[in-house]
Amino acid sequence: MKYLGLPKINPFLIDRFPEERHPRHIPTEEDFWKAYDAASEHDKRMLLAYLHTGARKKELFSLTWPDVDIEQQRIRLWTSKRKGGTKEFNWIPMTDDLMDALAEQRKHVHGDLVFPNPDLGSTFTSRQHYLARLCKRAGVKKFCWHSIRHLTASILIKNGVPLPTIQKILRHKNLTTTQRYVHELDSSRDLMKVLSRNHNGAGESGNGDGRNEKTSHEVQSHGRLFGEASI
Repeated sequence: MKYLGLPKINPFLIDRFPEERHPRHIPTEEDFWKAYDAASEHDKRMLLAYLHTGARKKELFSLTWPDVDIEQQRIRLWTSKRKGGTKEFNWIPMTDDLMDALAEQRKHVHGDLVFPNPDLGSTFTSRQHYLARLCKRAGVKKFCWHSIRHLTASILIKNGVPLPTIQKILRHKNLTTTQRYVHELDSSRDLMKVLSRNHNGAGESGNGDGRNEKTSHEVQSHGRLFGEASI
């Protein structure tokens, strides 16, 4: 550089502005169900699937019927969010309510995709603005698809599900990643019933002394997740 008479310091280098990160908004359970109630029947089943699997957005967009194992009551989720972009899959146990929702979904769609674009019959690419419109219609603060994944983790940790179990459900390679999903804050279908819409703490009333008035058999839940044998 000195032989060319050029300055040692590049005059075009500038200091980078500090990155300003805004925390992702995680909806409350109440707001999620308000948005759910405002959705179409097709989208209600999709929203339920997101809450009950903790799936990433594209994992359910690309879900096919061969990935739905009714006999074993489980779903195969594919992800490419790994080193090198190699696709890997994990089997995620299905709740009874999710299985019922998918059975209903099967009656209304044709082809391999479980949640196709109902207008085109093809795979959704983004649905970037859908949830914003849905939240506005429901009168709740806007949240995104990935926020539902965080909500799943938050509900589970709030109800005492161990972090290593949540790590398996979310399919994180490292426990520290799962810990970042926990906001303020083994795996059996009975344990996972905490994700039910009517579970105590998410809209179900008690009898005043902290006990639930309904037995577990009387609660019409919106979901018990994940059988132990399938994790």
